[in-house]
Amino acid sequence: MRELLARVRAMTKRRSDYSSRDLSYADLRLRADSFELSAENTVRLSVKEMELLQLLVLNADRPLGPGFILGRVWEGEDEADEDTLALYVSYLRAKLASVASKATIVRDEDGSYRLSAE
Repeated sequence: MRELLARVRAMTKRRSDYSSRDLSYADLRLRADSFELSAENTVRLSVKEMELLQLLVLNADRPLGPGFILGRVWEGEDEADEDTLALYVSYLRAKLASVASKATIVRDEDGSYRLSAE
């Protein structure tokens, strides 16, 4: 019961921190109200994909370490690890390709991730 309450509190906090504004970077647009990612085409994102991409867009061209990302997107979810992050990055890379965006998620040699429009 204690764990359930902690998870509900974490979700409530995360939802209150969630920004309802639309974001853009390079040729992509991220619609917060409908969870849509668009460039030439449009796809819908899951909640975690949306939170991860929002974090990357808000910190575009700035390298973010896996620990930082996990702490922001998967806060309080002990089962989330770097493999979880890598999986969601692969989902987002595929969706960025499917909308024909010039933006891509780059993993640097030190293991950090950043959004780039190279």
